[in-house]
Amino acid sequence: AAIAGLGSQQEALGSNPAATGVIRGLEQEIDALSKTAEQRELDQRLQKAGVTLASQEGQTIAALVRERFEVKAAIEAEEEARRKAELAANRAAARGILEQDTARQRVQDLIIGLRDELDVLRESDPVQREMIRLREQLAAATPKETKEVENLIAALNLEDEARRDFEENAAIVRGAVSDIVSGLRNGENAFEVLADTALRAL
Repeated sequence: AAIAGLGSQQEALGSNPAATGVIRGLEQEIDALSKTAEQRELDQRLQKAGVTLASQEGQTIAALVRERFEVKAAIEAEEEARRKAELAANRAAARGILEQDTARQRVQDLIIGLRDELDVLRESDPVQREMIRLREQLAAATPKETKEVENLIAALNLEDEARRDFEENAAIVRGAVSDIVSGLRNGENAFEVLADTALRAL
């Protein structure tokens, strides 16, 4: 029954030229898609020449089409190899320039660093010495910000000096108290111990 139905459909299509043309067109497209570019071109050349592949002319056309595709493939391969080589050369050149720039920058940084160290050694003001050390970090600072940093450094230096003075004085006091206690324990005269301690502290 199914076969009979299919046959009736084909008969119906056969009576419809437009549908038959569409079907044949789709079949040709499917056939073309299943072929390689070389096969499609060969079909076109044979059709244009009005010969079949089995004929002598058809064989000659087939050989020429095959040779054409081989030459085209060789040219494309050569072009791809040239393009890759050019790309590799460009990358190598760019890498070389980058490495050269990096090396040059390292040298420049070293020169700047050495000049800063020399400026620090020449500067007697501790605040200005620290400002020279911070020169790179302060490159983008405004004059107001730079002045504020300078004031903070000066304040920190004063605090540090006060701390050192306090520690020195505390050490002197501790030493004096230790001498006094030691002298009194040894039975020395308290007045003499105090006098000796005061003289050593001067």
